[in-house]
Amino acid sequence: MTPFGHDAKTVLLVGRRYEPNQMILGAIQVVDAFRAALGEDAADSRLVFCEPGDTRPSCRWPQPGRERFCAFWREALEHWDAAFTYVRVSLGPLTFQPMLLGSIVLDELSLSTRRMAAEAGLDDVLDPRPLISVAGASQGDTASLLAEDAVRLITGFVEQHLAHLRLQVRGVRAGDMDVPVYLMEMVFPHDVYGQGVGQIRAALPRGETQPRAEARTRLLS
Repeated sequence: MTPFGHDAKTVLLVGRRYEPNQMILGAIQVVDAFRAALGEDAADSRLVFCEPGDTRPSCRWPQPGRERFCAFWREALEHWDAAFTYVRVSLGPLTFQPMLLGSIVLDELSLSTRRMAAEAGLDDVLDPRPLISVAGASQGDTASLLAEDAVRLITGFVEQHLAHLRLQVRGVRAGDMDVPVYLMEMVFPHDVYGQGVGQIRAALPRGETQPRAEARTRLLS
């Protein structure tokens, strides 16, 4: 099972390249560190496959979750260097959504815009922007948003226990509610995880770009 099933085509673009094995191992370290810190609250930790048409059942983390997590990304990497695809790891009160091939949704309109920028002599280097998105507890296909104090606690934990990964951590306010709620992003910076700039294989989904563009918000709202 590959990202988007087989319902995607590949386009070749100039973009920032990343070292995928470093990011896979980094994501596992993040999940394992938070699972250990949460203790009994994360006793029923699970890996969930999110791709449309993927019928694989969820499985326990760390085993066999870690092994299947690695297999998912290595299979995706056989096809693409950049693709809007993800899995989720549910750790009790927190949900982690690694997007190791990037968080940028490509479609025909965005490609056309990039071509016009290149023709105008503007920078057209794509940065897939791989990251781990973090939200609250999973509730079926959704997850709750995070309060401001949770953002501070998560940020502090990463700074104290995962500083060696050099992730860029920030809270992203969601919506305009009276009481602020957030998603969190743990971004893999190119100056740490990058492999220069060159040709990358980017996945372009066929006919469902809008639903997938909204998927991250829908899953975490």
